[in-house]
Amino acid sequence: YSAKCWKGNTKDFLAGNQDFVIEKALAWPLVKTSLVIPVYRSGDDFAGTLRSLYEQEWSNPTETEIVLYVNQPAGSLEDATRISLELTEALLGNEPLPEQHTELGKLIRGSSTPALRVIFEQIEGRQATIYRRTFTTFVARIFDSVLKQELKSKELEVEALTRLYNNSVFGVIDDDLLFPAPNALADSINQLHAGETIVLGRVHIRSVTSSFPEADKTLANLMNLFLDLKHVQNATVLSPRIATVSDLFHLKPPSPSIPYSDQIWFSEGVRGKEKIFVDVDTTLIDEEYPSNAEMSASLAQFLKTGEPLEALDIFHNVRKSYESACAQPDIPYTLGDVEAVLECLRSRDLETINLKVSEILIKGGRRVL
Repeated sequence: YSAKCWKGNTKDFLAGNQDFVIEKALAWPLVKTSLVIPVYRSGDDFAGTLRSLYEQEWSNPTETEIVLYVNQPAGSLEDATRISLELTEALLGNEPLPEQHTELGKLIRGSSTPALRVIFEQIEGRQATIYRRTFTTFVARIFDSVLKQELKSKELEVEALTRLYNNSVFGVIDDDLLFPAPNALADSINQLHAGETIVLGRVHIRSVTSSFPEADKTLANLMNLFLDLKHVQNATVLSPRIATVSDLFHLKPPSPSIPYSDQIWFSEGVRGKEKIFVDVDTTLIDEEYPSNAEMSASLAQFLKTGEPLEALDIFHNVRKSYESACAQPDIPYTLGDVEAVLECLRSRDLETINLKVSEILIKGGRRVL
């Protein structure tokens, strides 16, 4: 967008993204921080993430909203989607909740808490489309709030937009994350500064559920090592992904035709900025959508059958980055560690793999399952 001011740029942005605006959300009161949880075939499993967010010690909770974006492809309503919608409707109203969710209901319905919003759409494109629709809608809400002020000059409108874009926060949080520290996310968001910082997740996988149950513990340790090998090289862009609106505005929007497009979008926003990492716990369940769970599923199949060999590519790619990197005293892992993992993986012996991976994780100061 090449206009000389935020007003012109916003008009161009909304003209180019008008099909991605969620009309019902335009009526929501504007808040400073909008956090989106995409809920896809989750049943009521997203409730753990939602509770973890409402247990955060927010410094200004009434200026925060949590948006549950429930989605599935077009067609008849799937059972998992129906369960998700039934729970969200109960949480929004005053209906009695199932016993396992009563504490969550108390948190949401308490005084001075983040607003809970719900969107249900049947769309294709999964994460990339959700990111684009929710971000575009947040920009439209900000723009509308300035226009409604009926400021006396274009200069005042530009000042208002500049202030709001630099101080408004947009983020996406996967629906299977837990925040172990009750103030970690809220404190990290408070440290955001436009053009300077961005919030990302440092993920610990608590468990894996795969097609090869005997290997689930080994897979969890393997994936934790894979993520940490990348993390210490500053090469991860994991959920939660949170930034100021101004730092995301000019980026090329995510596209469902490009694998990991949601990560690529935030990767562009990260450039030149300090990363503030939040520790999060998660689980992995086999799926085909491009994700860490898909990588884990592929490794499970390899450990079980010896195929596909491409399952090892994630570690081959990490090896390349360690081959080209200069030795750094603050990185606990070495090229030799990566090569040792690959050698063990080729053996497909679970005990051998788990012993070696656990040894390397301990060296890196990470938890072992």
